[in-house]
Amino acid sequence: MKNNKFLNHSTPEPTGKYKVGYNSIDLYDQTRPYDKPDKGWLIPIRIYFPINLSPADFSPHELEPENRAIKVWEQIRYNTYSKRTSINNMQKGKWPLVFMNHGLDASSTDYSWICEELASHGYIVISILHQLDSNVKNTNSYHKDYSILLHARFVENILFVHKWLQDKSKLELKNNIDFSRVCLMGHSFGANSILLLLNRTIGTDQVHKTILPVYENISNKHKECVVLMDPNHIFSFPDHVNIPIHFQISEERSNRFKKAGVIDKIKSIGHQVNVYDKSKHISFLDHGYLEPDYLANPQGYFSGTTEQRELFFNKIRKNIRKFIASSLN
Repeated sequence: MKNNKFLNHSTPEPTGKYKVGYNSIDLYDQTRPYDKPDKGWLIPIRIYFPINLSPADFSPHELEPENRAIKVWEQIRYNTYSKRTSINNMQKGKWPLVFMNHGLDASSTDYSWICEELASHGYIVISILHQLDSNVKNTNSYHKDYSILLHARFVENILFVHKWLQDKSKLELKNNIDFSRVCLMGHSFGANSILLLLNRTIGTDQVHKTILPVYENISNKHKECVVLMDPNHIFSFPDHVNIPIHFQISEERSNRFKKAGVIDKIKSIGHQVNVYDKSKHISFLDHGYLEPDYLANPQGYFSGTTEQRELFFNKIRKNIRKFIASSLN
């Protein structure tokens, strides 16, 4: 449901030296014809990238949401700092690639705060819409709690988009991506799906050396990292996984993870963990920064003060940015 009331402030301003453009593309996976038999499975993506236009051309303006997302969260109207523009306006270079994967029942456009931040620092960020409103009819009620089918859809989408970028995307996009430096990032269910993919590909036998398939002759210099924002469950994974993983955990969920000994285990393996004071599981959405008072959410999107909210978003953006840079450089 879309709320027509406009919220007259913005997500946090990006801190990088580049202004940010975006473009949206609809992809169709013809190996999965059960969504649209004539085209295949629809996978909308939004691409955030650094641009070479004058800074004077840009100011905060209203977000253009992905309206085909599953209709659970109330769509609010607010400003962001990226602007729709042609991929031809991308700043020339070889930019590392980041895949952003949303949480269950969220949307690919609910994470402007981090997609724009990374693009402003010289990353190409692909935010994938995994759940369309039209997909609901293909999901039985028991899938949410027991079936792995929905996780598998997220994983299949990531793999398809990754291959499409290398095979089918226009040269203006493909030639500016450094496929040897890739980060997989997700929130909640999106984070769970990445962990599932990690377990699938980086097994104890070490048959695969990378999470994503390496199609070009870059295996010797290929670098990957993973950023997981408040996974619902932290799946077990091999102690010897050499892919850097950074867990961003809300205060709301930290106690159950600490009680289970999971956080100590992750740290002992050598991965990074940050727990953020006053944050909730839904703080990682744009909603968490904006906290519109007219939304029907009496619990709120963040437990602390306005100053603590600002600190949370400043800290998590900086932590993610530093982790990705140190892991991929």
